Amino acid sequence: MNVPNHSQASRIRFDIQKLQNGQGDTLQHWQGNSYKGIPVTIYVDGEKVGHGIQLKHWDTTIAVITMVGPIYFDARYISSTTRGFQGRIINALRTAFGENYASVVRIAEELALPTGEREVLDWRAEGTSVR
Repeated sequence: MNVPNHSQASRIRFDIQKLQNGQGDTLQHWQGNSYKGIPVTIYVDGEKVGHGIQLKHWDTTIAVITMVGPIYFDARYISSTTRGFQGRIINALRTAFGENYASVVRIAEELALPTGEREVLDWRAEGTSVR
């Protein structure tokens, strides 16, 4: 499914809503220009624990979001177009989880830093994999 840039925040919100409603197994792959939303299954120590959506720019993962929030966010990856994609992701996260949700606040703080000081935020527990 083709999702143009201007519709990506609403598509990401839609995917998060499906995750929150326990419908992660119904997520569908989408893409637009160089961006993709890929449904994934989350495993901890080899055991399936849920579903998520992996958001990518070309082949670089920018975020992985589950029903309980983001478990990975690459604020370090920079291109002129990725800054906009990161903004669309944070807007969707704010709508889905609220402005004060801890990981949403942390991502917003990271994105507010100068480009060279940004980090990759990874909340995945040891033994967590995404497939």
